[in-house]
Amino acid sequence: MPEVKVTHFTDPTCPFAYSAIPAVSVLRWRYGSQLEWELVTIGLSESPERYEANGYTPTRMAVGHLRFRRHGMPLLSLPRERIAASTRACRAIVATRLLFAGREEDVLRALQLSAFTSTLMLDRDEDLAEALAVSPGYGRHDRHSFVGESHAGTGVSCSIASSTSASGTVAKPVA
Repeated sequence: MPEVKVTHFTDPTCPFAYSAIPAVSVLRWRYGSQLEWELVTIGLSESPERYEANGYTPTRMAVGHLRFRRHGMPLLSLPRERIAASTRACRAIVATRLLFAGREEDVLRALQLSAFTSTLMLDRDEDLAEALAVSPGYGRHDRHSFVGESHAGTGVSCSIASSTSASGTVAKPVA
């Protein structure tokens, strides 16, 4: 029986969340079944306008990735064609939890790997499907079947609400 419940708040396109993988891995290894994990995706952006309004460009983000290399993180330094939003990738993780319970960590890792080592745009269904191709056990029909599932939106809304709620309780999701 787990002694501690851990809520792991993350976004598959956040370099700081990506850099936490070694620490999370050590916790899983060291404490094993004593920890009960809940993965909560927060969806940093619904659209690229948030980043663009703050002056981010594909080139600026690629240059920013270079700062992480000194910490041993192999981030791609090629600029993407444009800035991408993260909510669709979060929905893919939530849909995985709903349709293939227990596989969401695999999908998170596949999306993080694609977000930081490729030029795939994780707010496009075809690129999400390609990113998920490295996730073990997924057939092509599986990847396409849940990428755009609307029922995942409720789960992402709940995740976003719980990440921003002062009490940590889940607010009612917006339909």
